[in-house]
Amino acid sequence: MPAEAAAASAKSAVSPNQKIDSMKSNVVDIGAGDSTLRTVFGAKIDNTDSWMKAGARGPMLLEDPVGREKIHHFDHERIPERLA
Repeated sequence: MPAEAAAASAKSAVSPNQKIDSMKSNVVDIGAGDSTLRTVFGAKIDNTDSWMKAGARGPMLLEDPVGREKIHHFDHERIPERLA
């Protein structure tokens, strides 16, 4: 009887391929859809490399919201080796 129970439980176990197939419905390919650059708030932007400047060759201005957002994310990047 124990051998039959073990065989029945082995048959009811989900194989790795079945598990992967069942997970495919919950996976989203982020590269397949809209590839537009967006801000944190969802506004579309053309690029993140052109900042507002004071004059043609002047310094970058902190009044640029996209530039400030870029600095903020760079500044708050998490470095695993430096966790306290």
